Amino acid sequence: DFLWDLAHARRVVGERRGLLADADLGSAVDAIAREFDRHTAPRLGALRRSVVHGDLNDYNVLVGGADEPEAREQHVAGIIDFGDMVYSYTVADLAIVVAYAMLDARDPLAVAARIVAAYHAQAPLTEAELSALFGLAAMRLCASACIAAAQMERRPDNAYLGVSQRRIRQLLPALAATPFRVAEAVLRHACGLPAVAHAEAVVSWLLDHAAAFAPVLDVDLRTEPCLVLDLSVASPFVSGDPRARDAAHLTPHVDAAMREANVRVAVGRYDEPRLLYVTPLFSGGERVTDERRTIHMGLDLFADAGTPVHAPLAGTVHAFADNANPLDYGPVIILRHAPDDGTGFFTLYGHLSRESLAGLRVGQQIARGERIGTLGATDVNGGWTPHLHLQVIADLLDLDLGFPGVVRASQRDAWRAVCPDPNLLVGIPSRCFPAPPRAGPETLAGRRAYFGANLSLAYREPFSVARGWMQYLFDDTGRQFVDAYNNVPHVGHAHPRVVQAAYDQMRVLNTNTRYLNDVPVAYAERLAATLPPGLSVCYFTNSASEANELALRLARAHTGERDMVVLDAAYHGNTTSLIDLSPYKHAGPCGAGAPDWVHVAPLPDD
Repeated sequence: DFLWDLAHARRVVGERRGLLADADLGSAVDAIAREFDRHTAPRLGALRRSVVHGDLNDYNVLVGGADEPEAREQHVAGIIDFGDMVYSYTVADLAIVVAYAMLDARDPLAVAARIVAAYHAQAPLTEAELSALFGLAAMRLCASACIAAAQMERRPDNAYLGVSQRRIRQLLPALAATPFRVAEAVLRHACGLPAVAHAEAVVSWLLDHAAAFAPVLDVDLRTEPCLVLDLSVASPFVSGDPRARDAAHLTPHVDAAMREANVRVAVGRYDEPRLLYVTPLFSGGERVTDERRTIHMGLDLFADAGTPVHAPLAGTVHAFADNANPLDYGPVIILRHAPDDGTGFFTLYGHLSRESLAGLRVGQQIARGERIGTLGATDVNGGWTPHLHLQVIADLLDLDLGFPGVVRASQRDAWRAVCPDPNLLVGIPSRCFPAPPRAGPETLAGRRAYFGANLSLAYREPFSVARGWMQYLFDDTGRQFVDAYNNVPHVGHAHPRVVQAAYDQMRVLNTNTRYLNDVPVAYAERLAATLPPGLSVCYFTNSASEANELALRLARAHTGERDMVVLDAAYHGNTTSLIDLSPYKHAGPCGAGAPDWVHVAPLPDD
């Protein structure tokens, strides 16, 4: 009957739920309890039992092993507070660690996955434990909230009783919005197990029966030419300006590209990181830098609105709806397929016309090659350039019509296992697809092979920058960063006026000051007009190092002196003279020290 025994958590929540005064917190607890009853409770009887600590939260775990308290090299040095030891589920300690580690995390499930993977590598978890783990972690926090509510009602002056409650209140709504089967798939994948047990069998079945599938459109893309589009983060085909990524801007580009290639169908790639998903539907949080959903898990087939869509193989209607939110699926149909060998899976058809849903019923039999709908126009298909979003799904994970077509990059590999490549059904020849862009680790390996080893690279774990727009940078998965450090752009990345000016000039002439041309003269006049009297002569250089080297020569020519005074820690450029002039370099690792003509002044205190 011990309240903090995780085996009793569901009962504790049931008995004390009424004490929660916060309506949002109560709703989150109710949602988690329902999911726990449906998904986790049936698995509890299969869990191993042993003596467990019972309260491995961040106040009871001691760390050490590094000189600085905030250093990354910390390791667990000990645990304290054995007052909650109990004979319970063996996995309870891991679930409790996960529960408290997720507090304040920007991506709670990613934190859970890292901890569970490390634990599993040392002490392998059973299938039942992996399945129940996320539910147990969430239920621990629900029980904590309910117990704290009861305790604080009796002892409102004891601040310790609520030490974790603010963070728990913030986290529980996010956990309530995470389907337990999705969490299970992510945790399984993190442990090196199939995210969905039969996913590999689905891929094998699709490969074995590839020749038997009917064309999805009236065009058989196994034999007829198509155009594979590049809609990735770094693609110039898609604007960096989020205001210019909608159908009104993208559709003319797609249509023109198809006309030029003389094809009836264009293709958007599977597993492609994109910046097209700009509505709150794809947001990862309130901050612009929170991870969004950017990885496309379907295959897009662009064609005219009204183009017929066919079932590539026999199945039954599992679900259908008009998901009418901006940039959602619009009218969507999910078919269930049950081959004779028992390898069941689903196919999803998004961005259809509303007429496609007329007369459908759940359980309706669909024959191979049967027409199931038509492509919807932009005003009904969710707001997209007309196309079919085709997705193969090994397991719907209880999401049904809410199943995502776009996922987070941090969960990319797990979702790839759940959603195999739809081209296994469509059969577009591999030669039609360009090589995918290199991922960050591949780029890093190439840099190390071909760049000088003395060239520094920012950050312990470098991110691969793929695009810039104004004050933001985007990595190769579409993750957005505020650029407060890059020392090149002063008016932002890819500023439209700068891009246009560079384009206009580059298509006319690229020359230098050895030749007479009015453009640099006009620029010098405009620049001089902004400066104080006496500053009117311009030298144009290609870098700050060149500018500082020129300034050094001008100063020496004017004064006849050689010595220079610099501030400590200063950096002035990468030429030989400027390295001599820069304490950041000559006094740093491998530096030769200041030459006799350089005099270093200390930095001011304020």
